[in-house]
Amino acid sequence: MKQSHQLEYEEEDETETESDEDSSEADVFVVNQKKRTKYMVKPELKIPNKQKWSEVTMQIDNGSEGNCLRKQDLMIIDSKAELKATKMKLKVYGDSTILPLGVIDVNIKINGRSKQAEFVVVEDAAASLLSGQLSEELGLISVNKELLVNQITAHQQLTKEDIIAKYKDVFEGLGHIGNYTIELNENAKPPQDAPRTVPIVLRQDLKNPPNRNEK
Repeated sequence: MKQSHQLEYEEEDETETESDEDSSEADVFVVNQKKRTKYMVKPELKIPNKQKWSEVTMQIDNGSEGNCLRKQDLMIIDSKAELKATKMKLKVYGDSTILPLGVIDVNIKINGRSKQAEFVVVEDAAASLLSGQLSEELGLISVNKELLVNQITAHQQLTKEDIIAKYKDVFEGLGHIGNYTIELNENAKPPQDAPRTVPIVLRQDLKNPPNRNEK
């Protein structure tokens, strides 16, 4: 194991296996692959309005959209901490979902920086996770934003009212396509087409049309 400041990382050789639904070992937050690198840190955490700070080993996961805290790590911080209920569902690797025990606000500090963040508490996992956003705010990772591709966001579909309001000048007054001259050939002869024939089944109705003027 190598250590740089407070950031530790280790490489593991593994044999890829199928996930077992009854297994308490968390492939929940880990991609199954033969070789992976885990970046571990040891920040101090505490519950707001409490005095005691506790050191917890956590994993940096820049692919995670939220922060996750194992129940056993929460017990280290404060065994009597109260969780807030949540209807959130966590989508983990393998497209499976887990229901968290709740959420809690936690103060976290490392490398002279401190933040308060919301953590989702789960029953069991390989490690508590720090999201990419929180890791960047704590100075654990940095992103060269000059190399980022512009993010594409979904725009709300325009309604009829939105279009009329945005292009108001198009819908006011009479339209004008510009000046145009049609030139005719003086020697041209107009064609004379034969009259269209009426289908046999309709000819009787045309000979005896209803008298609409009687009423």
